[in-house]
Amino acid sequence: MSIEIQNINKTFANYTALKDINLSIKTGELVALLGPSGSGKTTLLRIIAGLEHADSGTILLSGADTTNIPVRRRQVGFVFQHYALFRHLTVFDNIAFGLTVRDRGRRPSRAEIAEKVHGLLKLIQLPDLAKRYPGQLSGGQRQRVALARALAIDPRVLLLDEPFGALDAKVRKDLRRWVRQLHDELHITTVFVTHDQEEALEISDRVVVMNNAVIEQIGTPQEVYDHPSTPFVCQFLGNVNAVPSEYFRGDGVGFVRPHDIEISRAPNGTTIESIIKYQNAAGPIARLELGLNGSGQTIAVELPRDRFDALALRQGEKVFLKFREVKEFSETGS
Repeated sequence: MSIEIQNINKTFANYTALKDINLSIKTGELVALLGPSGSGKTTLLRIIAGLEHADSGTILLSGADTTNIPVRRRQVGFVFQHYALFRHLTVFDNIAFGLTVRDRGRRPSRAEIAEKVHGLLKLIQLPDLAKRYPGQLSGGQRQRVALARALAIDPRVLLLDEPFGALDAKVRKDLRRWVRQLHDELHITTVFVTHDQEEALEISDRVVVMNNAVIEQIGTPQEVYDHPSTPFVCQFLGNVNAVPSEYFRGDGVGFVRPHDIEISRAPNGTTIESIIKYQNAAGPIARLELGLNGSGQTIAVELPRDRFDALALRQGEKVFLKFREVKEFSETGS
């Protein structure tokens, strides 16, 4: 199912949550709504689901206007950050819930519901946990059950609101890769909200970067990372150093990523003198902080561990920096 978002506006009292939002999502696409808290991403997701109503604008699902269609008839599956499972129901009954509350004429038989639930338990790789209760599951298991419950109603669109935010780092990473694999298998149009840039860049087909109620940029993960269209996108996606024009001989302000900086002990062409203030070589990437040329500005640099070891750098040592790639923006931000 395709999603067309046309001229959506939403305010809460004196707060503007969404301002003239336009977005097209193709059938079978996995799209991330990425941005900081208060950027409008969750409000937009809830409007797509029908849990919030826009002040103006239209949401089309497969070309049909859904403005006056109630939530239960939209065939939209919704997964919340904190699972929202029913504690008093077993895993089986949680997954079956959306089917058992259907009107009698649309409700499957008990046998059909059982077949559906057991099939979903196999899909989420928890086939033996049907009789357990949510309190007996880990966080990752509970989120898988929440996803199975959303899938049980055969949704045309799957909406995920910070689905991994309540999980620890390792479980979060494992689960998001599993969700990507599941999406590739099921091909359900999926929209998920996150403030985690790594998460959005790793599993989405396209990223919609939002800030202050508007869309800053839309593109593939590589496009938005390598070719940011605004200073906000550049700074929000990955680590970046802001450097004034005298250090890169441009106009306005420039941004350089820590891995796009070379370090040498002697000047080589256009280089910047600096002092090593801090270094941490734990892991495959060495991370350094350097003071620029008496200006008081600090620059972060990342080096592959073998390069760092070969240089044998010391804290307090004078070195020279060269910027391989600087992304430049005018003072107005364009």
